[in-house]
Amino acid sequence: MYYKFSKLAKAIIILNVVLSIVIGTMHVYNVHRLNESNEIIQTFMEENKVIKNTAIRMLEKDGVELFYDKEFTTYFGVLVSFLSLFLLYKYGKDNGFMFGFFAAFFGVFTSLIGGMLLFYVMFSGKSETNQYRQVTSIKNEWEKFIHNKSNDN
Repeated sequence: MYYKFSKLAKAIIILNVVLSIVIGTMHVYNVHRLNESNEIIQTFMEENKVIKNTAIRMLEKDGVELFYDKEFTTYFGVLVSFLSLFLLYKYGKDNGFMFGFFAAFFGVFTSLIGGMLLFYVMFSGKSETNQYRQVTSIKNEWEKFIHNKSNDN
C-alpha cells in the first residue's frame, strides 16, 4: 500500500466507529422495546377482545409505558449503523474513495457530526500522508544546474 492515514483521519475513523457502535446499540435496544410493547398490546387485545388502537389507548390510560409507531426509524437506524461500520472497516482497510464517500454518507445518518467530519477529512486532503517520499540527491554540477533550472519556473 502506498498510503498511510494521518492522525486526524485515524481519530475521525475511530470516532465514527465508536459512534456507530453506540448508536447501533441504542437502536437494537429500541428493537427489543418494540417487541416487548407489541407483545403487551397483542396479549391485551386477545384478553379483552378489542382492536389495536383501543388496546393502546386503554393501556396508556392504565399507565403502561409503550414504545410503538417508531418501527421505521428503529429498523432503519440498525441497518444504517451496521452498514456504516462495514463501510468504515472497508475504508480503513482499502482507503478506497467510494468506500470512504459512502461511509461518510451513511455516517451522516448515523451521527451527523461523525459523517461531516469524515467528509471534511476526505475532501480537505488531510486524510493520508505519503510514506514513500523520495529524497533527491544531487550528485554533480550538471544535475545541480538542471535541478535549479527546473525549480526556477
